Amino acid sequence: RLEKRHRELRAEVARAEAAQGAMDRVDSAVRMKAMLEAATYGVKTEAEAAEAASTAEMYAIAMKLRSGAMAEQLEWGVRKKAAAALLEEAAERGHVQAMAWAAYCSLFPQEGGERAAEEAVEWARRASDSEDLVGKAVLAYAYREGQGLEKDVDKALRLARESAAGGEASGQREVGHCYRLGSGVEKDEERAVEWYRKAAEQGDAVAQFTLGCCCEIGIGMEQDKAQAVEWYRKAAEQGDALGQTHLAACCVDGDVVEAVKWYRRAAEQGCDDAQNNLAICCEQGIGMEQDKAQAVEWYRKAAEQGDAFAQTNLGFYCEHGEVVEQDKVQALKWYRRAA
Repeated sequence: RLEKRHRELRAEVARAEAAQGAMDRVDSAVRMKAMLEAATYGVKTEAEAAEAASTAEMYAIAMKLRSGAMAEQLEWGVRKKAAAALLEEAAERGHVQAMAWAAYCSLFPQEGGERAAEEAVEWARRASDSEDLVGKAVLAYAYREGQGLEKDVDKALRLARESAAGGEASGQREVGHCYRLGSGVEKDEERAVEWYRKAAEQGDAVAQFTLGCCCEIGIGMEQDKAQAVEWYRKAAEQGDALGQTHLAACCVDGDVVEAVKWYRRAAEQGCDDAQNNLAICCEQGIGMEQDKAQAVEWYRKAAEQGDAFAQTNLGFYCEHGEVVEQDKVQALKWYRRAA
C-alpha cells in the first residue's frame, strides 16, 4: 500500500509540475505547498495535505527540491523557499534530520528559511543532541559566528570535529573554516584546504565554492584559476548562488552569454552582487540586448539589500531622470546610503 501511495505521489507531482503556469500567481513558497496538496491523494486544503503526508515524506520531498531532483523548471530560489517551508513543518513535528536542515536554511541567507536565529539554533541543538551529524555542523557554525547564541569557538571546533569524524561533509567544511580563520585552533590554510577538499569531493556545494576561492586566490595552495572554475561550476550546478556569481565572473571575458545565464540564476536567488552585475549587463547590452529599464529593476533589488555599487548606480538614474522619473531627493538618498 505504501509503494502504491509513493507511485501515486510521484504521478501527481509530475502533473502538478506540468500545471505550473496555472500557479504563477501564487507566492513562491505557497506554490510548492500547493504541489504537495495535489500530490497527496487530491486533498483540497493545506491542512488536509499536511495531515495526509507523513513527516518522512515531507522531509524527502524537501531534500529532492533542494537537490534539484524535483520541479526542475522552477527557479532555484523558489525551490529553496518551498523546501525550507516543508523542512520547518517537519521539524515542528519532531523529525530530527528536518530540524538540522531547517536550522541550516534559516541561518544561511540564501537557503530560503525565514525563522529567527534563536529558533533555528534550538532546532540545531536538538538535532545535535540526537547525534545528527548535520545538526552538529550547523550548531558549530552558530557557535563560531555567534548566531542565536553566545559565540564560543572552542565548542564550535569540538562540534565540527565530531561531525567531520562521522564523515559528514558540512562538518568537514566547518573544520576547514576553523583552520582557515584560526577559530579555536592555530590558523593553518593548508589544512583548511585539505578539509574543504574532503567536503567538496563529497558534493558539498558550499565547500566546492570555498575551494574554488582558495584555488582562484591561492589560499593554502598554489593559485590555479582553471581549477577554480571547475569547483565554481560544480557549486553553481547545485544552485549555490555565490558559486554561480563567481562562475559568471570567470565567464565574462570569454562567453558573455554564459556569464549572463549564471548571473541571472544567482540574482533570482537574491544575491546582491549578482543582481548588480546583471544590471550592468542589461545596461550595457553584455550578452543580451540592451535594456536599461530592466537594469534599473536589478539595481533597485541590489540597492535595497545594501549593495553600495547598485545604490550609486540607482542614484545616478534618479538624478538624471533616465528610464525613471527624475527625483533628486531619491538620488541623494541612494548616494548617502552608498557613502
